Amino acid sequence: MPNLKGIYYILRLAKGNIDLVYIGKSGAIQQEGTFKGQSLRDRINNKCNGQRREDFFEVKCREENIDALDIYWFVTFEGRNRDLPAYVEALLVQNFFELHGHLPQWNKCF
Repeated sequence: MPNLKGIYYILRLAKGNIDLVYIGKSGAIQQEGTFKGQSLRDRINNKCNGQRREDFFEVKCREENIDALDIYWFVTFEGRNRDLPAYVEALLVQNFFELHGHLPQWNKCF
């Protein structure tokens, strides 16, 4: 996973169904144009709900009878690509909301 800024999403395979359960971003742009916050690598490996991400995934897999989790990421800001991660995340969340009428299951708020 790159040490760059972008977005990621998590797919869950459970009971023969594949569901998009989370959409997230890494890095926030500051007023002067520099980034603060974590890279994609740091964000995925950070804590979630106060526990290591690995432990969070193990608990979720047990609780929700998950057979597999897939994490996909896209670098949105590097070189000629200058899409702000928050903007791309917002577009993805908006599209999901328009299709389903709610946020992905693991997104608590937006």
